[in-house]
Amino acid sequence: MSSLAKMIKPISVLVLLILMLFIITQTQFESDSVQESSMTDLGTSLFEVYYLPFVLLSLVLVAAMMGAVFIAKERDE
Repeated sequence: MSSLAKMIKPISVLVLLILMLFIITQTQFESDSVQESSMTDLGTSLFEVYYLPFVLLSLVLVAAMMGAVFIAKERDE
């Protein structure tokens, strides 16, 4: 790897971090837009309103975990 590439990587990371920090500090968040809810409301909405997407997402995550284990086992052998 050339010395130019070695210098560009840390500089680009630093520039991105400074940009993210600037964006976060300059964003004005409205406190009125946040709705107060309880864990009961969250559970109710997950298991009543969003039941099917919740179950499908959990199956996708289980399949991804099984795939990760399968790939890791193949590399060990």
